[in-house]
Amino acid sequence: MLLQKRTLSAFIILLLFIALFCAAAASCEAERDVFSGVSVITPTVLPKEELSASDFINISGDASSEFSVVLSAAPVTNIPGTYPVTLTVTAPNKTTKEFTASYTVRSYLKASVVKEAGFTTISASEFLDFDVINAIGGIEKATLITPEADILKFGLGSHGVSLSIDELTLFSSLIVADTIPPAATAKEVNITLASKKPEASAFVTDIVDQTTVTVTYKETPPFNERGNFPVTVILTDEGGNQTEISSMLHVIYDTEPPVISGVHDIEVVLGGTVAYKAGITVTDNVDTDVQLEVDKSGVDLSKLGTYEVKYTAIDSSGNAATVTARVFVVAKASATEDEMYALADRVLSSILKQEMTEIEKAKAIFDWTHKKITYTSGKFDKSNWVQAAHDGFEKLSGDCFTFAAVSQALLTRANLDTCMVERLSYEGESAHFWNLVDCGDGYYHFDACWHYNDAPFDGFMRTDAELDAYCKKYKLDYYYRFDKSAYPKRAES
Repeated sequence: MLLQKRTLSAFIILLLFIALFCAAAASCEAERDVFSGVSVITPTVLPKEELSASDFINISGDASSEFSVVLSAAPVTNIPGTYPVTLTVTAPNKTTKEFTASYTVRSYLKASVVKEAGFTTISASEFLDFDVINAIGGIEKATLITPEADILKFGLGSHGVSLSIDELTLFSSLIVADTIPPAATAKEVNITLASKKPEASAFVTDIVDQTTVTVTYKETPPFNERGNFPVTVILTDEGGNQTEISSMLHVIYDTEPPVISGVHDIEVVLGGTVAYKAGITVTDNVDTDVQLEVDKSGVDLSKLGTYEVKYTAIDSSGNAATVTARVFVVAKASATEDEMYALADRVLSSILKQEMTEIEKAKAIFDWTHKKITYTSGKFDKSNWVQAAHDGFEKLSGDCFTFAAVSQALLTRANLDTCMVERLSYEGESAHFWNLVDCGDGYYHFDACWHYNDAPFDGFMRTDAELDAYCKKYKLDYYYRFDKSAYPKRAES
């Protein structure tokens, strides 16, 4: 009996629990039914555009007007971006529920701007989204915060850029793109079987692109066969753009030596130094980089004298070229052309007048040289006419080479065409020098040097025939002997 009572009590309790559970479930189901027609909206608005709570919720059904919506805080729309918001919705049965949503304030700026690599200017206006700006009636000021100089250094890819819009700092992206393929000029290449194999870049020149360009062979050329072969190289820039260039490879048998240019005698002051390779170049019909070797082992810069220096260049085929020069180690440096011409100009300023004709200028130069320079016999250096002229102006004495050098300097600075003439001397005969000058009517002989007292001669503006007559008259056949084919053609009368 007691057991039956206990079982009945438990059954009654179970029924009560079931009833309570059903009531709660029914209540939850009723709440779900109330908010089932409520959905969240994520609005996008213009800067400073107003938003209300109803802009975030969509309520379907006939009873939508009986719902109320409250925002946890008023939306701020003066700064572009995406922001979260919390809403409380109250149903007609006074039950409430919280919803989370978001809203987006459109930017004054485009999300990104694309520029081709190599651009040289950038401005804030390029980043502005004028659909937004025009819709809100415009802005007052837009400037770059990221320095333009920094932007111009951007490489390929996407880079952040900051700007100030009406004193508001905003951000956009600059995408630097490379869409233009490289360009170049084809260059034919000559090599020999012994040459170092050229890089693909040797077949092009004047590469034009805004990014770094690599050059590769489309197919490896036959470097080990003699002949002429077409070659195609591929230019690839950092953007992956490619250009094919067609050229020619000439594999030849080379017997031609290099050419050494610019070798000259060198003068150096005792104890000085010499840049032996200054101004010296080496070219070759095949190789582009032939090394120049200088043998200066026989030169002693600590001792006065004349020495020999040897220049040698050997190409990849073993062809050799050798050129020698002299090194003069002197106690005092030779005069420069500028120093010598400065002395000549000083003389000309005292003897020439503006109204003079060309021949009057030449006569004034002849007279000054003939009268002012004293002839002195002896051993004079005839290897450097500039030094001889300089010494002639300073010392006012010298031999025939001095007279010719001084005349050469003065005639040149007076803008008269002139050159020096050297006597054709045989072994045992002395040398003699004079000039040719053209005053507008052809070249004439110009010899301002003194002559023998017993064989006087006025050497101003003379023809070949007049020189020959002088030599014949005084039995001085050798005096004006010269190689007539080696000098400009002279006037005949």
